[in-house]
Amino acid sequence: MNARVGVYVCECGNNISDQVDIAALVPMLEGAPGVVKVMSHRLLCSKEGQEFLAEEVRKEGLTHLVVAACSPRQHLPTFMEVCKRGGLNPYLMQMANIREQCAWVTSDRHEATEKAARMIRAAIARVVRQAPLPEREVEANPDVIIIGGGLSGTVTASMLAGPERRVHVVDRNPALAVALTSLKGVETHGGCEVEAVRGFFGNFEVELASKGSRQEVRVGAMVVCTGSRAMTLQEMGYPGSEAPHVVVLPQDPESLRPYLDALPSGQPKVMFVHCAGRERVGYCSGVCCLRSFKAMRWMAETAPNAQLSCLHQDICVPGRDGEREYQGILGIGARMTWGRLTALAQQGPQVTVSFRREDGSIGQDAADLVILVPATVPNHGARALIDIIGVEAGPAGFVEEAHPMLEPVSTSVKGIYVAGSASGPRDGRATSLLSLAAAAQIAAELRPGKTLRLEAQTSQVCEALCTGCRNCMTVCTYGAIEYDLVAQTCRVNETICRGCGNCVAACPSEAISVKGATYQQILQEIKEAVR
Repeated sequence: MNARVGVYVCECGNNISDQVDIAALVPMLEGAPGVVKVMSHRLLCSKEGQEFLAEEVRKEGLTHLVVAACSPRQHLPTFMEVCKRGGLNPYLMQMANIREQCAWVTSDRHEATEKAARMIRAAIARVVRQAPLPEREVEANPDVIIIGGGLSGTVTASMLAGPERRVHVVDRNPALAVALTSLKGVETHGGCEVEAVRGFFGNFEVELASKGSRQEVRVGAMVVCTGSRAMTLQEMGYPGSEAPHVVVLPQDPESLRPYLDALPSGQPKVMFVHCAGRERVGYCSGVCCLRSFKAMRWMAETAPNAQLSCLHQDICVPGRDGEREYQGILGIGARMTWGRLTALAQQGPQVTVSFRREDGSIGQDAADLVILVPATVPNHGARALIDIIGVEAGPAGFVEEAHPMLEPVSTSVKGIYVAGSASGPRDGRATSLLSLAAAAQIAAELRPGKTLRLEAQTSQVCEALCTGCRNCMTVCTYGAIEYDLVAQTCRVNETICRGCGNCVAACPSEAISVKGATYQQILQEIKEAVR
């Protein structure tokens, strides 16, 4: 069958047409191999534009379609749906990004027009070599596994558990909170760790390991609620921090009571040292100052004779309560000193605190009790878990959000979410809000009875070229590649494969390709683009 390719150029309002000469571009594309029609449109992604395009596919009897518009990341699903409405297999359509990759980055109008023509011809050369791909659906598993049984895990589990969804909560701690074990629809796995994850959104297989035993849990989504922790004295690494009158600020100020009871009579000096360990982590935790000020206020009420002071590099007290707490500390007479802690030394009953001033000079002070306000870091085992589940890690070792503002509970892997302080230091209120957001997103995207469309553009192995080296198996994050012992070659489980292409890059014999992105298709596209 001869190809009948339709090429439709979107002006994108003025975003493309201001820099690309559409009137000159259209004739440059006419006569290309297989092209039967070239047209421009004011805004193809609009409702009217989509209806026009679907009608064009039907009326012209198009076998292939090229849409020259914006980024496929933004509107590829839109135009794939248009193809379906027009009766065309959506994988016989190719987009050319002449907005971000051409109009927005090429200053010369003539050069931009020539470049747009080459990009569209490249898309034509590729699309005529594409084949229709079938679309399949599977039923999604509505169950969810939550890694971490702290505040974040408890809030998320309580929101998601119900008669149509079972929630599994996994935690290293064998004794999980009573609030979790008493929830209906929640199954707890205390003393367990995640060993492996296979599959994709809607169908994950999670392998759990505990002492001497293993079990597999099948779920549709995962939530990382591993939380965070305070740096230890050893991690901070300050000389002299092992002194008996040096402690790390605990979560509950009441834990400081034994140290207060041991203070000398009269007017003992208590110094809070902020930003302890900040030089090691390279960031402000953002939650320490407020926690410290609340502890100082508690101490002023518990030991009214104590002389309170604060050594700080920055003061960070966001939120409506922050300024009030700060002013309250000043109101009780706490002395504020700017300085960067350098060393501690026990000198008789007191601790000498050495610090560097803003001008670089060294200052010293003495206190009967030094309370270090530590930086917040990822919990133990967080980095290993990130590697196991395949999400991205930020520079500090926390789970990286897909976007800190637009997608704060999504990760780089669809179906794996993050909540609470697993993605960065958070106070209790922010932890609860992010946990509720993660639960709400899962409830919206993973409804009981929902079906999921499987990836059509999966990897495929040419057995004649496969040497059975199994490099592909080591880089497949979905566990979609298996080794056939009889044929001694690898094969792809298309139900699990998501078409990421990692295996293609890892294959030394070029035996693997992705459907819709084969070597020949990409080669012809490149040849036309550089002609």
